[in-house]
Amino acid sequence: MKINENNPKAKQTTITKQAKLPKTGDNKQNNILFGVIGTCFVLLGAFALTKKTS
Repeated sequence: MKINENNPKAKQTTITKQAKLPKTGDNKQNNILFGVIGTCFVLLGAFALTKKTS
């Protein structure tokens, strides 16, 4: 950002470049894997509850 030293009340110019965000390690394969494992646990829990009531 540039600040006009002669005029302290001057508006600051805006930055035109977008800041790049750091990579957080998100991986589509991991998300799919956790989704499948979570679904299996839900189905096993539902099966166990229906088995107990019968």
